[in-house]
Amino acid sequence: MQIDIDGTRNISATIFVKTDCAAFKTEGINALYPNPINGAQKMTLKYTSNNSIAGKLTVIDIHGKIVLNNVVELREGINSFYVDIENLVNGIYFVKLKTTKRRLTIIRSL
Repeated sequence: MQIDIDGTRNISATIFVKTDCAAFKTEGINALYPNPINGAQKMTLKYTSNNSIAGKLTVIDIHGKIVLNNVVELREGINSFYVDIENLVNGIYFVKLKTTKRRLTIIRSL
């Protein structure tokens, strides 16, 4: 119900919006935490995928050296990956998730 400043009342029709439609899904990285790591042993990466597809998760140090390389299986929907980072030294790293359809890179200070 809408009530205008002059007191006029108006009731509009209810409109339902279906939110599980593919047009509303956004493929990509939703979260990467904790950031900074500050002594944590694992990092969590959350990724939304529109398809079930294989991917490669890579962590690269500031000098371009690959310090972690994992093959991951993405399911349609939200995926969570837990990355063991206890052997990484403090610094800036690039986190890259590559599939046959997309390549996403995030810069994080771990």
